[in-house]
Amino acid sequence: MRRWSKLEVLGFTGVSLAMWPIPLLNRLHVESAAVLATAAFFLGGLAALAIFRDQRRVLSGRQVWQVLRGRLGILVLPLVLMLIPMAWAPNCGWPAGTGFFLLFVPISSLGGVSAAAVLHRLGGRRPRGGLLLLGVLILAMGPLWDLGLHPQFYTYNHVFGGVLGPIYDEQLAVRTGLFVFRVLTVLWALAGLLWASGHAFRAVAILGLVALVYVFSGRLGINTGYEDLQRSLPGVVETPHFRFHYDPSREEPSAIHRMAEMAEFEYQRISVSLETEILQTTWVFLYPDADTRASLTGARYTSVAPVWLAEPQVHVESGSFEALFPHELVHAFSREFGLPGLRASPAVGLVEGLAVALEPASSRPGPDHLVLASVTATGIDPSLALAGALSPWGFWTGRGGVSYTVTGSFVSWLLSTYEVSRFKEAYQSGDLASAYGVATEKLVSRWMASLQARTWVDAESVRRARTRLGAPSLFERTCPHYRPPAIRLLDQARTFRTRGDSLGASRATSRAMALAPQDPAVVTAWVLDRKAAGDLAALGDTLLERDPERLPVTAAVVRSDCIAAGGDAVRAGEAYRAILARLPGYAREEGLAVALRLAAVGDPAVASWLLGHRPAAAAQTTAAAPTPAAAPSTPAPAPTPSAGQALRHLSPGGTPDSLSVHPPPGLPPRFRASWPALRSLAIARGAYRNGEYERAAEYATEAARAFRRMGDLTMEAHVGHLANRFRFSATQTPSSL
Repeated sequence: MRRWSKLEVLGFTGVSLAMWPIPLLNRLHVESAAVLATAAFFLGGLAALAIFRDQRRVLSGRQVWQVLRGRLGILVLPLVLMLIPMAWAPNCGWPAGTGFFLLFVPISSLGGVSAAAVLHRLGGRRPRGGLLLLGVLILAMGPLWDLGLHPQFYTYNHVFGGVLGPIYDEQLAVRTGLFVFRVLTVLWALAGLLWASGHAFRAVAILGLVALVYVFSGRLGINTGYEDLQRSLPGVVETPHFRFHYDPSREEPSAIHRMAEMAEFEYQRISVSLETEILQTTWVFLYPDADTRASLTGARYTSVAPVWLAEPQVHVESGSFEALFPHELVHAFSREFGLPGLRASPAVGLVEGLAVALEPASSRPGPDHLVLASVTATGIDPSLALAGALSPWGFWTGRGGVSYTVTGSFVSWLLSTYEVSRFKEAYQSGDLASAYGVATEKLVSRWMASLQARTWVDAESVRRARTRLGAPSLFERTCPHYRPPAIRLLDQARTFRTRGDSLGASRATSRAMALAPQDPAVVTAWVLDRKAAGDLAALGDTLLERDPERLPVTAAVVRSDCIAAGGDAVRAGEAYRAILARLPGYAREEGLAVALRLAAVGDPAVASWLLGHRPAAAAQTTAAAPTPAAAPSTPAPAPTPSAGQALRHLSPGGTPDSLSVHPPPGLPPRFRASWPALRSLAIARGAYRNGEYERAAEYATEAARAFRRMGDLTMEAHVGHLANRFRFSATQTPSSL
């Protein structure tokens, strides 16, 4: 008996070599392991059928073991072949990739041999065709069952091993269910091999274990059902259009109420824009943190709205609700005019482009501005980028920032230029030319002409475009999926913190700092941890030795605060000015907090002003001077607050709750000019947090007008949206929600 067949040698060699030039697949990791597992199932099964052909129907255990040993031995070939690309495609995560290979490929090969043994005993005329048909059915039915009928974004499979989550999640969600499922594959394979070798009773006993695993599939992590989500997120709040599921032990009732108000506001806004209503209640699954969402659904950092499921639903993390919920809600609306069954568009660029087009106005330059700046900032041709982004392959393999931006700008133009009904027709069919009666190329050229005719473009567009559009995709990264040890420690720290173990979180963060003292994410996490613990001595000792230009902005602000608190006004002022130079212009509110620090350094009057005190001298000038008889004695003036006290009053990205109409002396010119707008915005945010919605709407409206007077149309649109939202909240009552 030959140990290996030519089919296996040529098959594994061909598959491995075919992946060498393909980004992401040319690294030994979960994606390439899934491809090799699929090959192992079919190649191993076909090779086993060829050997079993001359054997009796009921195989002996020795025959089965010999065949299986040969199939497992050949797997060394693809393992070696997939390590070779490390010469030109660096793979920092090859140890994890080897682990996925061992978890996926040998077990799938075992499954293929078992299927071949069962088919051999059944004695069909075309066992090869039966093997191919069985494999294809398993390949298709698994994802259709998992993703088509369950609110999850992972799927485990007896043939290809598994897909662990959405493509945008760089950090994979390796759940316990993956290992349970691979054990399940082994059980199925053993049952088949035992039955094929005449041990029917043993096979039935193992199938009993298989059935038990399926009974507890939700608890074991193989599938996630709605009952599993509701068990983990038992809190429920219902509004006219939504049903929120959340963890009441992790979320404040006031925060949930605020999110519900925002959801209803966004529903009304999007409904008017699309002339559409969602015909069912939309379920909102609100996760307290990324790890909880990953453990339940497989999606760690990607917010999702699976439009193909029976119920409209949105899965979002509570900390990013305001930023991401409106985008996902648009997907829930688009279900109403998508393809039957799939409820989406065959042109994926229209799916995401619509969601971007209807996002609320941001404080950062929008898609139109970024598209105009893209040629200067990144050398991207927007027309070519749009053509690629309209196709599924081009959209998902391209840079996410580019795909989302160009399609968002294009769809926004379509909605503002033509009737909404035309877009709905194009969305369902994916055929722009038929829906609009104009060739797609003509539509694209008209879109570009409209952008070039703009009379106002945000000055920060080029800087933002370099960041947004220049970020490499998962296919372009040197080490996709790799999480360095220090970053993994930060993950552990986050987990400790969610469990209330602040000491464990602090230890993990300190270990990460020791391993990677220059990594921006690590430094930022360590600084925030030490600041929360009140360990100012450690902060000062560490940060004052660092080059401020190499520190992330958050750490640089704390370092400057330490200098100011030490009394070195000149040096602190220089440090704050350097931070202001680093901050992008669209970071207006963050910049104001730094500018206020700069004004407070060395000026007791400003320090008093920041803390809400009025200096004694200033107070005396506002009243008539008392006569000696009327005021036999003058009370001693209150101690003047220090700059250090004033600085501690400000958070790195915040502003005081109460601000004077007049800007403090010493404020940099650009912030003096924007003071009326930023002051009104700060008061509006504070009023909204306190539940004073009418006052919040009033001040937000004033802020929008002030930004318009300055010529800052980006902020006018953003703050105008906030004013409308605050005004809507003022009309809501608990009964209306």
